[in-house]
Amino acid sequence: MVQNLENIGFTVIPFGQDLKNMSQPIKELMKLTLEGKLAHGGLGPALDEGQHFRPYGSCRHHLSE
Repeated sequence: MVQNLENIGFTVIPFGQDLKNMSQPIKELMKLTLEGKLAHGGLGPALDEGQHFRPYGSCRHHLSE
C-alpha cells in the first residue's frame, strides 16, 4: 500500500502504533471525550446482536439506519 500511495504522489510518513507514538493522541482523545467535544452523529457504539462491541469496519449496519 505504501508503494502504491508513493507512486501516485503521496508522501508517506511511518507512524508506529506503540505506546511511544500513541500515548499523546490517546490522552487528547480522552480529554475531548470527557469534555463532550466529539461529534459522532449521535451513533451509539458498534454492537452486534448479542451486544458485543464490534471493532471499526464492522458497523456498516449502524451507518445505514
